[in-house]
Amino acid sequence: MIKRMFINNFRCFLNFEFLPGSENSLLLIGHNGAGKSTVLEVLQILQRIAKGDNIAKADDRKKALIDVDDFGFQGTEVPIRFEIEVILKDRVYRYELALELPLNFKLPRVSHESLQVDGEFRFKRELANMSVFPLNRSSGQFSLDWHSIGLPIIQRTSDSDPVAIFKDWLSEMILLSPIPSLMTDEAINDNNEHIKMHGENIASWISNILATYPRAYGSMEKFYKTFFPDFSHFVFDPTGKNTKELELRFANDAKKFSSSLTRLSDGEKCILLGAAVYADAKEQDCPFCFWDEPNNYLDVSILDQFFRLFRKEFAARKGQFIVISHDLETVGGFNDENTWLFERRTHLESTVPPIALDDLRKSGRLKGSLRNALTSGDIYGS
Repeated sequence: MIKRMFINNFRCFLNFEFLPGSENSLLLIGHNGAGKSTVLEVLQILQRIAKGDNIAKADDRKKALIDVDDFGFQGTEVPIRFEIEVILKDRVYRYELALELPLNFKLPRVSHESLQVDGEFRFKRELANMSVFPLNRSSGQFSLDWHSIGLPIIQRTSDSDPVAIFKDWLSEMILLSPIPSLMTDEAINDNNEHIKMHGENIASWISNILATYPRAYGSMEKFYKTFFPDFSHFVFDPTGKNTKELELRFANDAKKFSSSLTRLSDGEKCILLGAAVYADAKEQDCPFCFWDEPNNYLDVSILDQFFRLFRKEFAARKGQFIVISHDLETVGGFNDENTWLFERRTHLESTVPPIALDDLRKSGRLKGSLRNALTSGDIYGS
């Protein structure tokens, strides 16, 4: 789980520190433009790095890790800096990355990068000079291209190697901002398939989960049946050499009904996505999911149970489930200790470091009902 994040000079963030500590579930609230979704984008950048993306490949602005427009209020004279501390299997991993854009450079370059595990460096890099610890071989120190990030190129010595554990965790983070209209029922046979942010490859991801963890089917079925008792089962019908189509079956004592995924409503698709997230989390150590506005397509009558299932499972697996929401029904399902307020008063100011609601109450800024404070806007005070 994420223990700490620090972001500086990236978009709306200036010396931004987020300290969720040991909370297994978190709700992030705040008005539009406060920076909640920007945290998700930073995590996406870190995930892309873990999967092998680097600055040198960023010749297309749409695919760039960062570009000049990402530098925040301090401009390109100050590096963008990302720091993240996570707890994995009772060990503390701290990764730091600083990216600068010197005068006359077309692409950002790495000015600093390091990974520490329980306070000991696994690698450290300043500009082109990379050191991998322990320095017991001639290969422990070498030069690296300015525009290449070091984390993805460190070789995996074993699955228990701390660098490999950290990279795998970043790669397997579930980062979601679903767009149901993009979700398709075609699954491509790919054992490395990971869910995309908008959920468009949901069928392929479900197929991969079941191929890797066959028992996950039972978890998915149980979750989906919680909200649709008439659900019977789903099948993958072959449509080509390497493709198949996901179909859901519903039945009661008198009738049967089949539906392709694309014929489901937006809410039904998101509940199916939730079932896959839930099943995948049950199979992982320290699972992590960051879901932007999961309530957008869900009936308010199911929100409490929907989130309760996630919170219970992620806590049991020593993982973390983070939600962004503006919905008052969602807000009601989280307590003051794990609800955090993001504030950014104007576009000319940076985001204020978030604060837990219990601290807001202690300071006297939040009195009475949170719902009333959100509706009136009183919570966004100075």
